[in-house]
Order: sequence, then C-alpha cells, then structure tokens
Amino acid sequence: MTGMRVANAFLANHAEVRDGIANILGGFPEWYTVPVLPQQVLIFVVIDIVLEDNELGETFAINLILERPDHTTLSLGNIQMRRDRVPMDLSEALHHNIAVFPAPIILGGEGQHVITVETADGEQRIRIPIYARTAPTP
Repeated sequence: MTGMRVANAFLANHAEVRDGIANILGGFPEWYTVPVLPQQVLIFVVIDIVLEDNELGETFAINLILERPDHTTLSLGNIQMRRDRVPMDLSEALHHNIAVFPAPIILGGEGQHVITVETADGEQRIRIPIYARTAPTP
C-alpha cells in the first residue's frame, strides 16, 4: 500500500467512536421511509481510513458530498482526521482510523440519493447509495 486510503465507508442510524471502538446502531440502511418529502434526517457516515506507520501524526481531510435524485449536489462538509502513534511497536502494521460524521441531510425527493466520501485531492472516493421513499397512505 502506498499512503492513506479510504478503506470503507457506510451509513448508520447512529454511530460513535469512543476509545478507538466504533459503536454502531442500524448499520447499512438501504432506504429511509419518511412521511413527506423533502424531509430532513440525521444520517451517520462511518469512515475507515487506513494509514501506514509513517503517516501517524499527520492530518488528512475527507470531503462528504450529497447527490440528490435530480443530480444536484451539496457539500456536507469535511472531516479532519488524525491518528497519533501509540506506545507499542506497530511498525509493520496498518493502522485503521475510524471516524463518524453526523450528517443532517435533506432528502429532496423519492429515489436514490448518494453520499460520496472522498479524499481532499479527489483521488479516492466511495459512493454510498441511500433511497428515499414516502410512507404509503392508509
């Protein structure tokens, strides 16, 4: 491997990281059913960054972008990630850095929305689809 990479990213209904442990509820949702659209929902984006030993202590920026069914895009912001060296010999290991980004987004209409997680240079990206639909009326 050559340098930092986004190893994985997914959505969750709730997530947090404490003491290096990711606690996740409702991971990998495929759709959100809401009473009406547009609708604001809180989605948690969980990101796994892999670093090499010589990258410990560096700060990396990750951008989050929302694409709606009408193909309009909106920046959800960026995350500054850093993993410091721990007091043990891990010189031959790859280092996983887990981050959680709570993203309040507006589901703009029925259909596929895509959250893109990408490195600041745009070289690496993971696209996460999520579908929005309205609840059927009784």
